[in-house]
Formats: sequence, C-alpha cells, structure tokens
Amino acid sequence: MTHDHRNEDLRRKSFATQSLQAASFDGADLRGADFTRANLSNASFRGARLGVSPGVGAVILAGALALSIAFGVVAGLAIGAVRDRLYSPGWERPSGAVGILLILVVFVIVMFWKGIDTAIKTYLWTFAAVRGAGRRVHHMGTFLALP
Repeated sequence: MTHDHRNEDLRRKSFATQSLQAASFDGADLRGADFTRANLSNASFRGARLGVSPGVGAVILAGALALSIAFGVVAGLAIGAVRDRLYSPGWERPSGAVGILLILVVFVIVMFWKGIDTAIKTYLWTFAAVRGAGRRVHHMGTFLALP
C-alpha cells in the first residue's frame, strides 16, 4: 500500500508505529510530527519541511547560551580554586588541589563513559567521600596537635 502525503500540512500529526514503507512526504510540512517506531524504509522526504519553529529555536539557543555561560563561570571558579591551592605554602592546600582535580577528572571520564546522570551521581559520592576523608584527617591533626 502506497502512502502519498505530498505537499500536505502534517504538523504535529502522529505516525507512531505505522508501516510507511515507500511513502512519499515530498514537500510536506512535518514539523513536530511523531514517527516513533514507524517503518520508513524507502520513504521519500524531498523538500519536506522538518525541524523546529523559529520561536522554539530561539528558546533553545537562549537556553544553550545560558548553560554555556554558567558552565564557563563554574569552570573558571574551579580552576581559580585549584590555582590558589597549588601555590599555597604547606602541604594541606596543595593536596586539596589534587583532590579537586581528581574529582573533576573522575566526573569527565564517567560523563563520557556512562552519561551525565551517572556522572552527577558519581560526583556527589566522590565529593562526599573526599570531604569526609578531609574532615577525618583534619580532626586527627587537630587532636594530635593538642598537648
């Protein structure tokens, strides 16, 4: 059976799970159409209008720009903290810089390997472990320094 949808307005129409083999969508407006699990083998989309509307595109662009600025600020603060700690006297603050770098490296590796959601969970567990270990060492040092 041939499906001919040439030059039709099919915005936000659902074709989910349909068999649309060799269908023609040439010149059709398919923005927002749902093709979830549809069989589109040998279907033709020449000249079809696809994608998001300009308003939605502007919102996506603004959100991406805001996220980029936020991540840039966070990265700058993290690198500033590492730099300040690395060049501090004594061993405590430079070892803190190593801890920060370790957390960032683990985060990036897990993010590319397992995804951002797993990376955030790993980051929170790593941060809690390093923070807890730092408190135990700090309290032991304070205890040992007392007369």
